[in-house]
Parts: sequence; structure tokens; C-alpha cells
Amino acid sequence: VLDGTDCVMLSGETAAGSYPIEAVKVMSRICSESEAHIDADGLFRRILDRQPVPMPTLESLASTSVRAAHKVGARLIVSLARSGRTAHLIAKYRPAVPILMVVVDEKQDGSAESVARRSLVYRGIIPMVVGSVGSYKTQLQLAIDHACDMGLVRSGDQVVGIHALGKESVMKVMEVP
Repeated sequence: VLDGTDCVMLSGETAAGSYPIEAVKVMSRICSESEAHIDADGLFRRILDRQPVPMPTLESLASTSVRAAHKVGARLIVSLARSGRTAHLIAKYRPAVPILMVVVDEKQDGSAESVARRSLVYRGIIPMVVGSVGSYKTQLQLAIDHACDMGLVRSGDQVVGIHALGKESVMKVMEVP
């Protein structure tokens, strides 16, 4: 965890032991305690220093969203997604807040659920699948409502939202109503 792993796996005890649930609970507590000692801002700067300049646009947007979340004290980063690539890049920068990845189910062929499921192995990503409803503003609001229901944010909290408008990428800071 301290070395930057995205996920951990237990095998022996959870697969065949007498106490699989307890083993997962203990590992979860160990991971949570370890993450509490990570200097998220320092880690962000070390990762950013290793990136090439100029950066690809999506990489720049991902790193900027993490920096913005830190600077404004945001409680959540929301990424509207088709492939999940943006959320994965955000996770690379190890934000101190969760990333709610909203996968828009445009095709209704199961591919959105597949993208969401694959993203579970990335640190900090909470995937959510929504139907192709309304505009990006509607989708962002659905995500914020869902985050409120999950207890991730509450009224007055700041949220960083990221989405694409055609070939342009947009980042915005929003206040939870």
C-alpha cells in the first residue's frame, strides 16, 4: 500500500480458510491505516515530476483535476466516462479524495458494465453506470446525487467534475447543492 499498489488480494484464507470475512476485514483495516499515512500532495508532486513535458491533453487534465481538488478542498472528483481512461489517469496521481467514475451506457450492450467492473482494481475509483440520459450537466448532477446518497459528499462540499464536450475536455469545480 505504501509503495503505491492499486489493490491487494488475499488467497489462502479467503479461498479455503474458516474465517474469510474476518480476513478481508482485517486486510481492509490494514490498508486504511496505511493509506492514512501517505502524503498525498508530496506523492502527487513526485509522480508529476516524472511526466514528460509537454503532456498529452488527457494526462494534463487528469493531473490538473487532482491538483484542483487539493487546492479547493474538494471531497470528490467526478469523471464522466466511456472507456474509463480519464478516471484511470486521475487515479495514477493518487488523489486524497475518491474518484466517482460515471460510465455512460450509450450502447446498452453490457460494455458500460464491463468498463465499470474493470475499474474496480484502480485505487480510489468508484464506478457507476448511468443510462444515456440528458446532457453532461444532467449526468454530473446524477453523479453528485449518487455521491450524496453514498455519503461521499454533502451540501456545501466542493466537487471537481471532468467530462468531454466533443473533442474538447472540460474541468469544473462545483458546489454540492
